[in-house]
Amino acid sequence: MKPVEMTKLSVTGPKTKLQSVIDTLYRLEVMDLNEYEGDLETGDPFEEAEELSQTLVDLRSILSKLPETEDVEEGFNLNQIQDSLEDIDQKIDDLRARRNSLEAQEESLREDIRFLKNPIQIDLTSLKVLKHL
Repeated sequence: MKPVEMTKLSVTGPKTKLQSVIDTLYRLEVMDLNEYEGDLETGDPFEEAEELSQTLVDLRSILSKLPETEDVEEGFNLNQIQDSLEDIDQKIDDLRARRNSLEAQEESLREDIRFLKNPIQIDLTSLKVLKHL
């Protein structure tokens, strides 16, 4: 058996997941772990990073407007969240269109009320012609 040449790999992630990742890699016996000494180089973001970032901003904005609840459902994936955001955006657009329609109706009714509040000026002499008919 011939030994396989080792390659260095830097894994970066949140500290909250560090122990879980180390335990899993150790259990799978897929790599030797050594403490890293030196500066970390940041890589290039994935192509969809900007879209994901915008989705997170949208999600946080929506969440900030929702009332707090104690029941938090786990297990959402990115596609579900993006689909939900699209549905919510559509509902918001529908509600805005409905609001605009109602505001237009309200303005029309206000104009009708203004018209009806003004007394109608009729020349009574012109009504004499109707008496003879």
